[in-house]
Amino acid sequence: MNILSFSEVDLLVKKPLMRWTVDDVSNWIKDLGLEDYQPNFEQQRVNGRMLSEMSRDDLESMLGMYNILHQKMVMQALNYTKEHGVKQPTNLWEYKAVYNWYTTFMLYAMGHTPRLAMMYLYKYDEHGFDFYKETLMDCQRNGTDNQTFWLWGYIGMAIFPNYANAKFVMCFTELHYWTSRFVMLSCACRFVLEIMTIVGAIQNPTQVDVSGMLIESVLMAALYYVVGSIWWIVPTIIRDALFYAEVYFSPAFYFRDICRRLLRS
Repeated sequence: MNILSFSEVDLLVKKPLMRWTVDDVSNWIKDLGLEDYQPNFEQQRVNGRMLSEMSRDDLESMLGMYNILHQKMVMQALNYTKEHGVKQPTNLWEYKAVYNWYTTFMLYAMGHTPRLAMMYLYKYDEHGFDFYKETLMDCQRNGTDNQTFWLWGYIGMAIFPNYANAKFVMCFTELHYWTSRFVMLSCACRFVLEIMTIVGAIQNPTQVDVSGMLIESVLMAALYYVVGSIWWIVPTIIRDALFYAEVYFSPAFYFRDICRRLLRS
């Protein structure tokens, strides 16, 4: 996805449905993965007002959409858009456009204290946690039955959350080509750092400060409450700078930390 498409996405998740143009509707259909129907929507000059009045019968008679599953996909997305007035965010850039401060906050939380971030999602952001789970289920199940998949999924999120996050990001490699690869590289580096920490603790158990680790976890949990409450007051330009720094520059710092540990060992 190029820079132009980023701006189009930002527009659709903020622009009221009734103001959508024919091109907006066409982009919306493409975003649903139904680009084969774009010419039909464009030929019928479907704009936001027309789209808001459409039924499943109209999709079939006017736009040649005979596939029942495709009709359900369109109507489900349309019902959300009619209820909320704007397009539903479904990927990183859309969430950032709508929830700028929260996206940056969770990006740092997932990067630096992923287990606490998972607990925060589970406890206080049901929709975000469901989106995380459903995305992993759709992209990574590979034929595994639901119960077994989530048994190993929850174990993975608890023990190796960076690995689980990398699997989650892999679901968006086609949509966010370079961004997803930078984030996966960060996850891989953090995973290596965790393994090195575990190995070091096994080799030198007397040097492990358990009480210090517990105190640090409690302090970080408290910090999440505070930062999560006031993060929205930080100016957008600063939030954007922090966001892009964490996405595109953090792999270099993690790699530096790995090299330093290897040199000390």
